[in-house]
Amino acid sequence: MNIILAFGLIALAIYLVLLPGIIAGNKGRSFWGYIFLGFIVTPFVAAIAAACSSPDHQYLEKQSSLNNHYAPGKKEAKAAEAARKANVYPYRWNE
Repeated sequence: MNIILAFGLIALAIYLVLLPGIIAGNKGRSFWGYIFLGFIVTPFVAAIAAACSSPDHQYLEKQSSLNNHYAPGKKEAKAAEAARKANVYPYRWNE
């Protein structure tokens, strides 16, 4: 029973240390910086600091533009053109 309790407490401690980093990372702030802050001060204070920090709009816009505008390379473009010419549609049944 003590082993289960010990593993549960270790898992809770890891989660509490990761929580400020996850919150900060979603706002475009430094994931590892807030993890380090959680080690220096308590994870609760680091989580409050991460929650109160303002989002980094420049970083978030850059990330969203990179995720939304995928430009295929030459190999992908050639494969897509060959599939169009052969009337093959990946992930669809041929009709």
